[in-house]
Amino acid sequence: MFISRRDVLAASAGACLLTLPAQAATRRLRPPFAVPRASGVAPKAKHLPKTEPVRELANESRYRKDDPSRSTVDPELSEAYERSVAPLRAFSQSVIRAANRYVASDGKNLKAAAEAGGILATWAGADSLKVVSGETAQFSRLLTLGAASLGLMQIEGALKPTLRTIIANWLEDRAGETYRHYAALKTKSAANNHRYWAGLSVLSAGIVANRRDLFDWGVSSARIGIAEVTAEGALPLELARGQRALSYHAYALAPLVLIAEAAARNGDSSLYDENSGALHRLIDFCLTQLDDPTRITQLAGTAQEALPNGEFYDSGDVAWLEIYESRFPGRSAWSARLPKMRPMRSTNLGGDITLLFARPGTAPANIPRGRARP
Repeated sequence: MFISRRDVLAASAGACLLTLPAQAATRRLRPPFAVPRASGVAPKAKHLPKTEPVRELANESRYRKDDPSRSTVDPELSEAYERSVAPLRAFSQSVIRAANRYVASDGKNLKAAAEAGGILATWAGADSLKVVSGETAQFSRLLTLGAASLGLMQIEGALKPTLRTIIANWLEDRAGETYRHYAALKTKSAANNHRYWAGLSVLSAGIVANRRDLFDWGVSSARIGIAEVTAEGALPLELARGQRALSYHAYALAPLVLIAEAAARNGDSSLYDENSGALHRLIDFCLTQLDDPTRITQLAGTAQEALPNGEFYDSGDVAWLEIYESRFPGRSAWSARLPKMRPMRSTNLGGDITLLFARPGTAPANIPRGRARP
């Protein structure tokens, strides 16, 4: 059983005792985006998209084990990895699509809220993602946890309180397990993009459970990444990814930007200022290198991997830019490009990011959905 609110979160065996006292928030934690007022209570969903709850997960990385940069894909391992995460992706995408439909209706599409809530309740009822084995499985779980929490944020006002509580309790349990794992780690995953994504998943579950301690741990995870940013704007641990260094800079930015925005929406905008504005430097560096990866090629020591079309990104890789633009309109070098790139989409950040974050009056273009992150 997960430790209750009245207890403390402790690190797993073998490490020094790490405690995080449960704190009572003076006011309810807010989502990082605006949520519509529900037009009523969602009915019980009559039909749900088919998803298979996963209670145990033990998948392995897609990268060759003899490559220290973890940047060379092994075809056989990649095929096995894709099979293992397929049910997780189907779950996350189904929840987020339905939740986005509800938001797009301004709270009127109660059937969409019922669909998202029904899928979440099914997985919560199965106590899904309870048992995980290995670092890749831990990471796969936290991505799923984050998407589920962001989906619940969008629809929770339309759900019956009892249903919402069941789902929130499940997410809270998984968040506690994720926290304990990453708080005790001594490997690179304790400080690279894995930690930032863990922070986002725990923070998001903290919002739906109104757990200030979980929320604060997520913010502290982002501080780890922001403290790593060099004067030039690079992330040393992502430079170590060799030919995928550029890709992983863009990937690491996603949780950092959303955590910074979630903190700002809850009264703390300091993440944007820390380390002499490191988050701004990182964004500037990443966007510049996506246009011309000459410098990151020098820093990583190898040419950067491009997409089949020769580009180094698609809209899904930089969906976080919509969040940044909502806070700092016109500041990024790509601000003028955004109208042609919209809608910006990322399941791991909540789905249609343009829908959730773009300022009123923004007209999204009709472009294909971005590629999935390996």
